[in-house]
Amino acid sequence: MGMFDDLHKQDLADKAKHARAEHASKPAFLETNKKTSLQANKKAFKQVSGEPSTPTPLPFPPRFDIGAEPYSQATFKFTDDELYALDDLKRDLNRQRELKTTKQNLVRLAVHRLVEEYDQNGDDSWLVQQLLVRNK
Repeated sequence: MGMFDDLHKQDLADKAKHARAEHASKPAFLETNKKTSLQANKKAFKQVSGEPSTPTPLPFPPRFDIGAEPYSQATFKFTDDELYALDDLKRDLNRQRELKTTKQNLVRLAVHRLVEEYDQNGDDSWLVQQLLVRNK
């Protein structure tokens, strides 16, 4: 069993090394992309009125409650850019809207919305459309 563990560890190390090398070769693109995204976010924020908007009620009762205490732990892999985006979102919500949250709750809310939208729209849901495009 030890040989297979060593091979698995080496495979993971090789993949991580490859990912770091690939990531390092794209800094100019990523920096430009970050600046463009940041500018678009600032522009969109300026277009929003100074008064907080009323949340649009869902057309169906929510399936999940973000107030429910999570008790199961799972580990998921994210790219650096995905984690940076979560950090940016958390920071922007706090600074621009004075909404304090955690990255965990941002991901939980995203899962809630993804499942609820799929329940409502089925084959026409954003999730199914994305998977159809990626599985071609």
